[in-house]
Amino acid sequence: MRTDLSSGFTPAGGARIAARTIGAALVVFATTASCAVSLHAQAVPHKPAPITREPKDFAGTWKAVKNGKVFFLLKIAVDHDKMAGTVSLGDVKVDEKGYVAEVISEAADEQPLIQPRFADGKFSFSAKEEDEIVSFEFVLLSVTRGELKYLTTPEDTPVPPLILLRQRAKP
Repeated sequence: MRTDLSSGFTPAGGARIAARTIGAALVVFATTASCAVSLHAQAVPHKPAPITREPKDFAGTWKAVKNGKVFFLLKIAVDHDKMAGTVSLGDVKVDEKGYVAEVISEAADEQPLIQPRFADGKFSFSAKEEDEIVSFEFVLLSVTRGELKYLTTPEDTPVPPLILLRQRAKP
C-alpha cells in the first residue's frame, strides 16, 4: 500500500483515493458537525429573565374554576401601593392528593383579606375559612395567570397550589 498523501494512496481494495478527496470529505464532515452543534444550540430553550412584579400588577379579579364552577374568587385593589381586597370561598371535594375533584358549592360570601402584604414580588394574605384563619401566597405567572399557595390549611391538610385566572374586565 502506498502512503504518499500528496498524490493519493491505494487502500487494500485497490481503489485509488486522492488526498484532496479525503480533505474535502473532512471539510464536509467538519461543516456538518458545526451545523449540528449550531442547530442543537438553537433548540435548547432559553429561560426568560424573571419579571419584576409590582403591587399594581396584581389588581383585578382572579378565580379558580372547575368544570365551569368558580370555587375561589380573589379581588385585589391597589391604592398607592397599598393592597386590599376580598376573597370568596366555595365548598369542594378533593381527591387523595388534595386536588379539587368536584365543586359542591360555588364561591360566595365575600370577606375582607386579613393582613394583605406585598413583598419580593409576592402577595400574601390570610382569610377566615369556617372557624380557622388560613394563610395564602399569590404569585403571578403571567398577566392572566397566577399561582395561589396555601401556607396554612384547615386541619393541616396538604393542598397543592391553585391556578387562578384573571377575569376579564367587562366592556
